[in-house]
Amino acid sequence: MEPAFLYDPANASLIAGLILLGLDIMVIGLSPVMFVAVGALLTSAVLYATGWRPSLVETTAIGAGAGLLI
Repeated sequence: MEPAFLYDPANASLIAGLILLGLDIMVIGLSPVMFVAVGALLTSAVLYATGWRPSLVETTAIGAGAGLLI
């Protein structure tokens, strides 16, 4: 399989959100990183529910927008 077919934006957002959330809780405490982590987790849920598969740049933009809304 080609690497382009292995990319799933919902899973990538979920993994990024969990890593950022764990880093924020264990190392930093409550900080702006928490908003980015929650935005990534929210993006993952929306992408999974809708079945939409945007590019990496679009996924990042959606996550940033969701983080700003929170």
